[in-house]
Amino acid sequence: MVRKLKTREVVRMCQDGRAGDARKLLLGLLSATSGDSKAEQRRLLDDLLHVELHAGRSHAALQVLERRRVLGYRKVEQRMDAALHAATLLDKVGRFVDARGELIGIIRDRRSLHWDGLLPALSLYVELDGKCRELMNPVLLEASGMVIKKFGIPISIDVVPARLSKTIKAVHKLFRGDSKTYSGLLSRVFTESTPAGRLRLVDELRQFSENARVEFFKNQATQLLSKLMSKINR
Repeated sequence: MVRKLKTREVVRMCQDGRAGDARKLLLGLLSATSGDSKAEQRRLLDDLLHVELHAGRSHAALQVLERRRVLGYRKVEQRMDAALHAATLLDKVGRFVDARGELIGIIRDRRSLHWDGLLPALSLYVELDGKCRELMNPVLLEASGMVIKKFGIPISIDVVPARLSKTIKAVHKLFRGDSKTYSGLLSRVFTESTPAGRLRLVDELRQFSENARVEFFKNQATQLLSKLMSKINR
């Protein structure tokens, strides 16, 4: 018969510096526990989580917590506590985006308004949001610089994080505007059937090629105009 290991024994072993022994016992009990004994598996995993946290093994604790969450919780507050716990561990191992995602899931749940862990969750979310911005700023800076260079967009990247988002929005707005105009002109190449209509299209393409801000669409329009003119002059 498999020996039972009570939670208070696990706590005492950790306090006595025997966290490693407690871990081995708990892992053995988990392996021997029947798949039908969900309640016992939950208890053992909760105890194992305590051991890993006591030992400061954040990665291992996170793995145990993930196994524990699969088994579910009876109360919504327990589920929220687990999500906060997961976010805290994810933060410790540098997975800031994943940690913030955990908190978004519970903060957006209106039931969290009556949850005792709401304030710690809000505080951690604010901290993680700042870390995520710091993490993403270099990525956004490099990616937006590549786009500007690739399409020839006449906007200088503002490296100041607070203004980088505005720069990216301005780049997108300019690109989208020229793209929409060019797409409209291109579609008319296949629909304009009268000589007068095609001449108007030529004039509009010429004007667009002169006024377009994005170099990519300026070049596309110039090439299209050349092809269209060659057909008209035949």
